[in-house]
Amino acid sequence: MCTARGVRLTVRHAAPTEEGGWRATTRMLRNASVPTACGVGSLNQLFGVMGALRDAGVAVPEAMSLVSFDEDECLAFLDVPVTSVCMPLAELGSAAVDAPIARVEGSPAGDVMVREPMSLLLRDSVSRPGADPMITETFGCAETQKSP
Repeated sequence: MCTARGVRLTVRHAAPTEEGGWRATTRMLRNASVPTACGVGSLNQLFGVMGALRDAGVAVPEAMSLVSFDEDECLAFLDVPVTSVCMPLAELGSAAVDAPIARVEGSPAGDVMVREPMSLLLRDSVSRPGADPMITETFGCAETQKSP
């Protein structure tokens, strides 16, 4: 899907820690083609990513857009408030409690589907990179699209 849209997507796996985010970002910045956007899989990784970008002089969002896949209200209070993907935590928690109760009560094991959609909480950490397609690094899993 990304290739068909002219977008190159690279997924990097890193420890879900500040150090993991730092290391993955410093490796990413050594590439000849530095991406214009970065999606980060955990809040701890995000702080490592932001530190590495700051130390390398990469401005967010001017040079690189940044999105967290782990919403926390503290993201609104950073020097550059970070855009995040919000998961339906109440519904996920309810499903996590209901599933083992159903098993104890004799229901067969099965997949649990939470149908509530995720949402995007826009803050100041994203911008359009211009006419060039977005090149995205993701620590975890995500999808991006090129700018219209």
